[in-house]
Amino acid sequence: MSTHSTGDRFVTKPANELGLEDEVGDPKRPLDEPRRCIVVIGMHRSGADRVAGALIAAGAWAADAEEPILETQLEELGGSWRNPPLERLQPWEQENIRPALRAALSGALAGAPRQATPIVNDPRLCLFAGELKTLLAEEWPVVVAVRHPLEVARSLHDRDGLPIQAGLALWEIYNGSLCAGMAGRAVHVVRPDAMVRDLAATAELLDHVLGDGQGLNNAAYERATAHLTENTLHHHADLADEDRWLSVSALRLWHQLDAASNVSGATTLPAVEVSHSARQHVQVEADRQRLARENAAFREADSTAVAELQTAQASLSDENARLIERLQGLRDLRAKALEGWAETERAHMKLVQEASASEQHHRDSVRQMLVQVDALCGELEAIRSGYLAANGLTDADGVSSATVTDWIESQLEESAKLISELRAQREENTQVWAELAKIERHRQELIVAVNSICSSQSWRVGHALTWPVRVARRGRPRAAQLPDPE
Repeated sequence: MSTHSTGDRFVTKPANELGLEDEVGDPKRPLDEPRRCIVVIGMHRSGADRVAGALIAAGAWAADAEEPILETQLEELGGSWRNPPLERLQPWEQENIRPALRAALSGALAGAPRQATPIVNDPRLCLFAGELKTLLAEEWPVVVAVRHPLEVARSLHDRDGLPIQAGLALWEIYNGSLCAGMAGRAVHVVRPDAMVRDLAATAELLDHVLGDGQGLNNAAYERATAHLTENTLHHHADLADEDRWLSVSALRLWHQLDAASNVSGATTLPAVEVSHSARQHVQVEADRQRLARENAAFREADSTAVAELQTAQASLSDENARLIERLQGLRDLRAKALEGWAETERAHMKLVQEASASEQHHRDSVRQMLVQVDALCGELEAIRSGYLAANGLTDADGVSSATVTDWIESQLEESAKLISELRAQREENTQVWAELAKIERHRQELIVAVNSICSSQSWRVGHALTWPVRVARRGRPRAAQLPDPE
């Protein structure tokens, strides 16, 4: 047997998977459930979980909690548990959601063991109370958990961040919808905070709900009491704050529900109508939540855009740095290329100059060779003409080149002989010049001696040699006019 509370949600499966097609096919009649089932209902944070936990500890059974189907239904209607779509929850509108509500209840009860007493607990049932009443069998006990509206609002504020006024408006809407939907049906109204203080009333409630009026064993009471003691409520209302926070309609509804919780056994809920101010507060809170979501979405989009821009900026910065580095590399490469081009240009100009100088030198060499060839040709022509003149010939005689060559060779031989004779004559002249050099030295010696004598102070010595000295001096130029032996 399960001993845990289902919390704010219960689970369903499609009715056709549970073998409940007949019930879904006839949505206007109560659920065809032979067992006695317990429905615990109450506003969020009102202690319904605490009451359900006590019933489970005493012997009731509850399914494992998963995703609440009623929250999904509220979302499909355009709202949520904290923003009830009131216009879509009118009695004439709820007929359209009756099949889904039947499937939700059937799914919550289908997994219960045969001898167990199933329990259903979901605060959202308050909003569907009008349709819920048509689906419940008369013998099914309904337990309504009520709590002071300020305590509920403060608990919602601490848990969900809901403003106090919005929490009070939700309390009025949930409990007003519950009272209007369950009007005329007997229910057990309890205050979870009073169940620990009044154990006798708690035992009576357990007897009516679980034992069908029959007493339970002491172990069941002890387990239920232990659960209530361990799970205490943390927020307590100050009566002095009621006039400050509660509207007239909310305060009147609380007094009526508080009075119903003091009734022993089952009672009927007061017939009330949700105030316009409560609807406005819920609508304002819904608008605030919508704006907050939109603002969060805008901020998220803005943050995403900023992050994308920062990423793009970083990427652009990196790309710009790479481009700058590449540009610098290209500039360096261009400078090297220009330097290489200048060096190539200088080398080219040098080669051009060298080629020009070489060409000029070649041209000069060719000119010199041509001049030499012309001179040689002139010499050859002169030789040929000399040959012809020496032999009394003319061009008309048809002298061959071989004949001219032979004549030239003979002339060369005669020239060689003449050169030999000249060399021999030069050698003879060399000997003559050697003799003349000796004579000249001897003459110089004589002149020195004569000059010495002439410089004598004796008249008789100097006068006698004046005429021979003059003769010797006149002979000197003649010696100088002799030809060079070379």
